[in-house]
Amino acid sequence: MKQFTVTAFFLAVGAMLASAAWSQPLLRDHVFIEEDVIRLGDLFTDAGEKGEITIAKAPAPGAQIVLDADRLYRIAKAYRLPWQMQSRFDRIVIERTSTAVPREEILEALRDSLNAQGLPEEAKIEIANANLQIHVPANQPATIAVKYLQYDKRTQYFSALMVSPANDPLAKEFQVSGRAYATIPIPVLREHANAGDIIRKEDIKWIQMRADRVSSNAVTSAEGLIGNTPRRVIMAGKSIPRNDVRPPVLVAKGDTVTITYETPSMTLRTKGRAMDVGGQNDTIRVMNTQSKFIVDATVTGRNMVSVDSRGPIATSGGTGYVR
Repeated sequence: MKQFTVTAFFLAVGAMLASAAWSQPLLRDHVFIEEDVIRLGDLFTDAGEKGEITIAKAPAPGAQIVLDADRLYRIAKAYRLPWQMQSRFDRIVIERTSTAVPREEILEALRDSLNAQGLPEEAKIEIANANLQIHVPANQPATIAVKYLQYDKRTQYFSALMVSPANDPLAKEFQVSGRAYATIPIPVLREHANAGDIIRKEDIKWIQMRADRVSSNAVTSAEGLIGNTPRRVIMAGKSIPRNDVRPPVLVAKGDTVTITYETPSMTLRTKGRAMDVGGQNDTIRVMNTQSKFIVDATVTGRNMVSVDSRGPIATSGGTGYVR
């Protein structure tokens, strides 16, 4: 009977020790919280009733904080929580869940307010902080509104006080500044094009581009592209310098061409060899294959060139002038 009592005692003690070991608080690794406060139970498992104790303010929505081993030890000691540090590298990351306000909505809210103060509809808005992100708690709507706006029409600079969520008396305020820019429409390619491709109307789309970033040499009309061909690869969506396109090659260097010389009273034709590459209306050098004279001629079609009636014409009989 005594033996049974001792055995029962040790079993009971073992059960108590196992139970104590099982309920010992353990440090969490990385936690996400929705509320605006941090509780003891966010840091440790098995914190019991103490888990509901508020110990600090939560980070801003979308932000995070890191508590190291020393800070965790002092917290556990302050609240008499039997947590045992495993190493000086113990740490926990606490991250506040959030929803980011889409950048398009930020710009749209700014544009509406700026338009109301005289900003042209086609103007482009740029925020000074290119990496601006506005976060709201995950349990709140990701909306935004302009509370106050200051806009200088002369310099085009603006400063705005924005709130998110919109129409919330407890909404957080954000200071946003930037500048508006005049824009102009320019034609660009929908897809990249290679040298030799013929640009068609359906290959073109229009974009609004800051006027101060459009080169004086840029193509600004569809007529400057349609029917032409790139001299080199042209990337989609980019402004196109005028010297990057040209009329399609109608005469290749070395081609046999028909040379036409025409006046009100006569028309002469002879064969020649192109010394240059040329497109419609280009001036190239052409050598008469019989006389070997070289003249400047204008490309008029596929392997067709003409010589100005006020200049020389090289025929098999020599060079002549018409006055």
